[in-house]
This record gives sequence, structure tokens and C-alpha cells, in this order.
Amino acid sequence: MPALVANSLDLETANEAARVRLAARSTTLPAVLSRLAHDSAVTVRAAVAMNPTLAPEAAQYLLTDSDDRVRALLADKVARLLPGLSRDEHCAAHDHVHSILLKLAHDAAVRVRQAISDIVHRMPDAPRNIILLLANDPVTEISEPILRLSPLLTDIDLLQLLMTPPHNEAARAVAARPDLSQELCHFIATQSGSIAVSTLLHNPTAMLQEATLDALIGRAGDHPEWHDPLVRRPGLPERAARALAIIVSKQLLNVLLIRTDLPASLIEELGSRVETKLAQSNDLSCHISEEEFMAHLRHLHASHQLTEQYLLRAADAGNSKEVCSILVICSDLTAKVLNQAVSLRSPKALLSITWRAGFSASAGEAMQIVLGHLSGNEILRRTSDGGFALSDDEMAWQIELLNEPTDMPSRLVDTIAADDRGSTVSFY
Repeated sequence: MPALVANSLDLETANEAARVRLAARSTTLPAVLSRLAHDSAVTVRAAVAMNPTLAPEAAQYLLTDSDDRVRALLADKVARLLPGLSRDEHCAAHDHVHSILLKLAHDAAVRVRQAISDIVHRMPDAPRNIILLLANDPVTEISEPILRLSPLLTDIDLLQLLMTPPHNEAARAVAARPDLSQELCHFIATQSGSIAVSTLLHNPTAMLQEATLDALIGRAGDHPEWHDPLVRRPGLPERAARALAIIVSKQLLNVLLIRTDLPASLIEELGSRVETKLAQSNDLSCHISEEEFMAHLRHLHASHQLTEQYLLRAADAGNSKEVCSILVICSDLTAKVLNQAVSLRSPKALLSITWRAGFSASAGEAMQIVLGHLSGNEILRRTSDGGFALSDDEMAWQIELLNEPTDMPSRLVDTIAADDRGSTVSFY
């Protein structure tokens, strides 16, 4: 055994680096680890916390360490020991680990509790009391992985968590769970906000009953962000497809037309509906001068009537000229700038203009389809919480770039377009 372990005086005289090496060594005696757990240097105590062995006295002392980073390291190590423990509830090691982990799960520091959540949220044999404790944690980063993925939460647990949520993101996290039951789907669909419902609709394994789906389609007129996941919903019933065809845009109606799981007769019926929508598109701008038309739109904007629904109705009718005019007025950009984004077919530019105009990420998707004629993976989709795929700074940069003088080098324009097609070249 090294002299440093055997001679207690060496602990008092050894430098910090030597004490760290000793604290990290798996062969260091538990009594020495306990002494090192009291060390004045946080690096030494951190090494004890990460030591492969779990010296009981050292662990107990580190539970109340003054530095939450040390406690977080201890939490991470102890949580990782769970899968290798005996299932015997009377096993001393089992009880000791669970006792330490439970105390750490009550720790006041977020990083300590999060260290446990990061490890146990997928474990099928984690302590149930700790899972329930973390699932009810008011900090989203701690409870969200548990709510979304823990196999230990029952439907009764989840229903209780939905009824008394620990934070505003709880319903969205539950809505993303794999194989969500019909009862929980119905509760979220009827009792939760639009973002949670959108997450539910984007969850292909959620067991939505036909009656629940019908009810959501009945409300979808006021929630355009639901339309895309609804028309792409696996196993969409014929009745639901017909109902959606009445309210969704022409572009999403085309999505219904290319589904392979709908009867040919229904596809033919929906195809006729597309032709009818195109025939009924009666643009106001066809009957008045361009100046009068723009004056009309500016009046609507000044009276707060140029809403997102107004924009989407124009898009639904395939009225690109009106859509462009709305974006120009609401974004306070020039038609030349907008035309440049359209000619580039740049999803980033079109999304950024939509953002600048004050419309949502859902409208941004529609603008990419209607003006950029983009589809599939070309489109910048909204995030799981309904937000923009780009940051505000990124979109502001896109606007700034579009506002460059007209003599901007053509190679820069080509680079922007290439970047949107997936090139490795990037200006930010």
C-alpha cells in the first residue's frame, strides 16, 4: 500500500494534486476517503464524489457539501449504480444507495436534482418514490424528461400530474410520451392548451380515438397550427379526412391527396375539391387598381384586421400576389426585398420575413410552401413548442442580408441559396 494511504501525516502535507489522485483511486481505503471528503479543496471532494466505490461515511458527508457541484457529481454517480443493484429490498447496499439518492432528490440545488433526472428518466427499475418526486418537480428541466419518458409512471400518475401540473410545460411533456393511452389523449385534447394538443397530434403513437380526433378537427378552424399534423395523422379515418378538406389550405389538401392509405374514391372526391377551391378563388385585386388594393390592405392593417387568419385565407386561395402584399405591409419591407427572397426560394429568408411581419412559425411554414414552392425536408418546420426554427438573431441577420444594396455580389446570393439547400457554407 502506498505510504500516502498508510501515513495520515501524508494527507496533511501532500499537495492538492496528490490528494485528488488519491481521492479518485478505487483502491483508497474508505477511512481515507472519509477524511478526504472533509478536504478544504473542492477538487479533492469532487474526486471523492466520483470515486468508483461508495464509501458510506464519505457519501453521507458529501450529501451536505457546501458546493452543489460536488453534490451533483455524487448524485450522478449514485444514480448510475441503480441498474447493478440487487433487487432484494433487504440488501444493505440497495437500501444505502436508495437512501442517499432520495436525500439528493430533495436537494435545494437544481443541478443536483437534474443530475438524477438525467440518469433515471428511462430506467425501468428506478425507485418509484424518487421518480414521482422528480415528476412533480417545478423545474421543467428536471421533471420534463421524467414526464415524457419514464416507464414507471402509470396512467393514474400521469392523470394526477395533468390535473395538478408542476409547471406549464407538463401537459406538453406528457403529450409526447410514446403509446399514450386513449384516456390520457382525450384529457389532453379537451383540457390542455393548444401547444400540448399540437404536440399530441405530432405524436404518431398517441392512441387518439376517432371521437377525440373529430372533436379536435371541429376546433381546428381556430388553430391553423394543428392542420399539418392532422392531415398527416397515421390511420386518418375517412370522415376525418373529409372534415379536414373543408378547413385546411390548398397546400395541405394536396397532402391529403398523396396519402396512400385513403380509398381511391375519397382521393377523387378531394381532388375535385381542390379544383373547386381554385375556381372559386376570386381575388379582390382583380377588380381594383393596384394602388386601391394596397390602400385597402393598409387600412385593414391600421385597423388591426390584417390578421394571420387573413393571410392564411389568401394563401389557401393560392393568391400569391395578396400574400406578398400583406407581408410587405406588415413587415415594413420593400416589395423588392420580398421578391428577392421568393426568387431565391430561401426557406430561411421567407421564414424571417414572416417573423418580421409579426406572424407565427405556422404561418412561416405556409409562406415557404406558397411563395417558395418548397416541400418535405426543404421546409423549416416549427419547433415542438410551436416556435421558430431559427433564433431571433438569425432571422434579423437574414433580413439585414436581404436589405443589402442591389449590387450585392451574386456569389453571396448563390451562397445564401446553397446554404438553404443544405450546403456546409454558413455565414453565422
